[in-house]
Amino acid sequence: MNAKKQLLTFLVILIFVSHLSARERSLQGIVKDKSTGEVLPFANLVFLQSNTGTATDNRGEFHFYGLIFTSDTLEISYMGYQSVKIPINSQIDFSRKLIIELAEQSIDLPEVSITAAKYVEPTFSMDPSIRRIQSDQIQIMPSVGLPDLFRTIQQTPGVTSNSEASNQLCVRGGNPDQNLVTIDGAVIYYPYHIFGITSFFNNDMVDNLIFSPGGFSAQYGDKLSSVLAIQTKTPVNNFPHRINLNIIGSDVTTGGKLGKYFGWLYSGRSSYIKIPNSFEFYDLPYDYYDQTLKLEFTPGEKHNVQFLTLHSKDDMNIDDEFEGQLQSSIDTTTLKYKFKDQDQLNWNNKLYSIKWQYFINNRTTLTAHHFNSQYINAAFNEQSAEFPDHMDVKFQENKQWIDNQIVKHNAEQGAEIKNRFTDATTKINLNHELNERVNLRGGMQHSKYKSDYFWEGEYTFLEEQFQLFFDHAPADSFNYEQTYSSRAGFLESDIRYTDKLSSRQGLRLTKWGNASKLYLEPRINLQYRFTDKLQFDLAYGRYSQGVTTALEEGIIGFLELYFPMDQTSSVETADHYIGTLGYTLSKNTKLRITGYYKSFDGLLKATDGTPRFAQTPGKAKGIEFEAGGKLFNMTGWCSYVWSHSDRTYNGLSYDTNFDQRHKIQAFTQMDMKHNTSLSAYWEFHTGQPYDPVNYLAMIPELHLPYPQKKWDNGTVWYQQTEMDVPRGRVRYPYYHRLDITVIKLIKRSKFTFAPYFSIRNVYNRANPIFYKKVEFDADFEDGKIINARIEREPYKISILPTVGFRWGF
Repeated sequence: MNAKKQLLTFLVILIFVSHLSARERSLQGIVKDKSTGEVLPFANLVFLQSNTGTATDNRGEFHFYGLIFTSDTLEISYMGYQSVKIPINSQIDFSRKLIIELAEQSIDLPEVSITAAKYVEPTFSMDPSIRRIQSDQIQIMPSVGLPDLFRTIQQTPGVTSNSEASNQLCVRGGNPDQNLVTIDGAVIYYPYHIFGITSFFNNDMVDNLIFSPGGFSAQYGDKLSSVLAIQTKTPVNNFPHRINLNIIGSDVTTGGKLGKYFGWLYSGRSSYIKIPNSFEFYDLPYDYYDQTLKLEFTPGEKHNVQFLTLHSKDDMNIDDEFEGQLQSSIDTTTLKYKFKDQDQLNWNNKLYSIKWQYFINNRTTLTAHHFNSQYINAAFNEQSAEFPDHMDVKFQENKQWIDNQIVKHNAEQGAEIKNRFTDATTKINLNHELNERVNLRGGMQHSKYKSDYFWEGEYTFLEEQFQLFFDHAPADSFNYEQTYSSRAGFLESDIRYTDKLSSRQGLRLTKWGNASKLYLEPRINLQYRFTDKLQFDLAYGRYSQGVTTALEEGIIGFLELYFPMDQTSSVETADHYIGTLGYTLSKNTKLRITGYYKSFDGLLKATDGTPRFAQTPGKAKGIEFEAGGKLFNMTGWCSYVWSHSDRTYNGLSYDTNFDQRHKIQAFTQMDMKHNTSLSAYWEFHTGQPYDPVNYLAMIPELHLPYPQKKWDNGTVWYQQTEMDVPRGRVRYPYYHRLDITVIKLIKRSKFTFAPYFSIRNVYNRANPIFYKKVEFDADFEDGKIINARIEREPYKISILPTVGFRWGF
C-alpha cells in the first residue's frame, strides 16, 4: 500500500510541475474577398498547433468555440486565394467579430479542401495514430445506403470487423465491446442499425469526429482499445439545413437560434421501404428510425448548458399466417382455422444527457455532466392458432391435439428474450491553464450500471438456418439481474518542454463495485519533432474495463449482453505499447509507420449458454505502414498492415475471429469536370478464422473417432456430429472488394444539390459473411471413395448499389 501511495504522490507531483497553454475561447467572424468584398463560403480555418478549426458557412461566417493555444497560429485558406496566417498572441481580439480578407491568386491545379470543424477534446492532441475525420470525408466514402461514419473508421489501418456485414470495430486486436463511443461526451453502447450494417449517427449532425486507436488520455476509462468521440454541431444563426434521400431511407438535419441565448439542433433518420434481398436468402420485413435533439442555453460568457436526447429503434417482424382445415374427429366435415408462426426481433437505444460548463475565469473551466444511457434488445418466437368462436364438440379432440403440438413446439423451439442494460453516469472535470507552458486537468466520475436480462428457450428463426449463440454455445434459459457501480478519478497534464519535445502524463484511479482493490492506470505520451518533417510519438498506458460482453462468437451479434464483472473476479485489463514515426516527404506526401503491442488479461468469456463465465488472457501485435498524398487532381492514401491477435483458454491458444494477418488498403478521390467527384476504395486481406460446429462426414480416411455406420459395400459413413476442431485453425478464403462513389455538386443561389451514386463490391466478389453449412463429401466408384472434398455453403453479400440525393440550404 505504501508503494501505491508513493507512486500516486510521484505522479501528482509530476503532473503539477508541467507546462503548455490553452483555454476555452469563442472566436467568430467573416471571411471576404479582398477586392470585391464578396463573402467566401466554406473557407477553411485551422489552428496549426492543435490541428483543429472550423469552416465558414454559406454566408462566409464562422463561429469557433473550444480550446485555443496562446502560442498557436490561425491559418485561413480558400481555393484560388492566398492563405493568411494570424498569430493568436498578438493580432486576435476575442471580444470582437473578425473580418478576414483574402486576395486572389492564380493556381495551376485544383485543390481538394477537407472541411475542419470544432475541436472535441484537448486530450487527443498527443495520441499516436490519431484520426481527425470531418463530415466531408464521411460523405465521399462508399457506403450501404446513407453515408456512414463507422464504415469510414473501418477503412482505417488497424481496424477490422467480424465480417463485411458488420459495422462493429475491432481495433488492434480488441473486441468490439472494448471501444468507447461517445456523443458530446455521453456513452453509447450499441450504435447500429440493420444487425450492425450501418450506424445510427447522422453524418450531417456531426461537427467533428476524433478516433484514437490506442494510447488515449486518462480522462477516458472503462474501455481497453479505443475512443471514438463524436461532437455534434453547435446551433447558430443561418444553420446549414440538410436533407438526404436514398433507396432505403432518408434523414434530415436542421437547427438554429431562438433569440440570443437559446439554440437547437434536430436530426432524424428513418427507413421507408423494406430491406432489399441483398443477402441471397430472404427479404427482411425490417424498419428502423433514430432521432437526436440538442438544446443549448448560453445566458452569458461564463455559462453554457447543453441538453441532448437520442432515441433509436430497429424492428423486424416475420409473421407467417396459414389457413388450415380442422378435421372432425367423428365424420368427414372440416372447419377452417388460422395458424400463425411469429418472429420478432428489436433493439433500441435511449440517451438523456445534460452538461453544464462554467468558465470560472480566463484560465479555468469547470464541466459537470450527467447522462443516462440505455441499450435494450428483445427477441420473440411463438406459434399460435385462432379457431372459430363457436365450435361443435366433434372438433374438440383434434383442436386439443393441435393445441398440444403448439405448446410442445413453443416449449422446445419457441423463445422469449428481454434484455436491458443501463448506465447512469455523473462526471465533474476541471481544466486549468497554469501558465503558457502547462495545462492541468482533473476530474471524478461515478457510474451505476444495471443488467436486467431474461432469456427463455433456444431461439431459432427462418427455418432454423440461423441460430443465436451466446459465445460458442446456443443460448439456454436464464434470468440475470444485477446492479453494479464504479468510481474513478484522474489527474493529467500537458507539457511542452521545448518547441521539439512535448509530453502528456496522467493517472487514473478506478474502484469497481464494493471490491477493496483500487486499480492504478498510469498513462504517458511523448512527442518529439526531430525536424519540421520528422516526428516520433511514443505511448504507454494501462486500461481497465469492468463492464463487458463475453467474447460473443455467434453469427448474429445484435443481442449483445453487457455483464459487470462480479466481485470475485478481476476486471479486464490491457497494457498498450505504441510507437509512431511520421515523415513529411514533400508538401503533398506523408508517410507513417506504427508498431504496437497489447497485452490483455482477465477477458470475460462465456463457457456455455447459461451463461457461466471464465477469464482468459490474450495479446495483439502489429505494424502499420501508411502513405498519403496528392497528385494532379487526385488525393489518396494506401496502407499495408500486418497484425495478429489471439486468446488463451484452458491452455489452448487460438486466433480470434477478427484476426486478419495481412491487409492492404487503398483509397483515392479525383475531382473531375463540372463539380463532379469520384472516390474509390479497395481492400484485400487474408482469410479470418471461423469455427465450424456441425459436419456431415463421409470420408473414412479422416480416421475421426465419431459414431459410424457401415454400408453393405463396406463403406464407412460418419454420422452428422459435432467435430472437435481447434478454434481459429479453419479460415475463410482471401477477401477483397472494390467500392466506388460518384458525387455531383450543383449550386443554385442559397441552395446546394448533390446527387450521388455508390456501389459496394463493384466486381461482385463472393466474400462469405459466414458458412451456414459445412460438409465433408465424396464421389464413389465401384464402392470406393474418389474426389474427397469439403463443401461449404456460404451466406454472402453481392453487389450493393446506392442512389441518393442531398439537398442543403
